[in-house]
Amino acid sequence: MKQNIIEIRTFQEETGLEDDNLMELYMAFSEEIQKEKENVKLFYHIENIQGMIKTIHKIKGLSGNYRANKVYEISKEIEKILKDNNLLKLNYYIQALIELVEETVEEIEEHFCNSNIN
Repeated sequence: MKQNIIEIRTFQEETGLEDDNLMELYMAFSEEIQKEKENVKLFYHIENIQGMIKTIHKIKGLSGNYRANKVYEISKEIEKILKDNNLLKLNYYIQALIELVEETVEEIEEHFCNSNIN
C-alpha cells in the first residue's frame, strides 16, 4: 500500500470541513505550493539565498498547515542548511523538495478525482 505524502483525511477530521470546502482549500494549497516551488527553482538558479530562505519558510508553513508532512520536514531541513550556510547539501535537498511538491500535488488531484465530490 502506498504511503500518503499528505494527510488530507486527518486534516478533515481535525477541522470538521465538508468535502466541497476541503477540496476548495486543497486546490488553493496546490496552486500556492506550485507557485512557491517555481520561486525556489528561480532563487536557487540565480543563487538568491534570501529569496530561498523566505520561500522555503513559506512552503514549510503551508505544508505544516495542510498536513503535507514530508514537504514540511524537508523544508525544515533546507532552512537548517541555509542557516548553517552548508550549501554543498543544498542541491540534493532542493531537488528532493521539488519532487515532493510535485508528488503532493498529484496526490491531492488523485484524492479529489477519486472521491465522489461533484
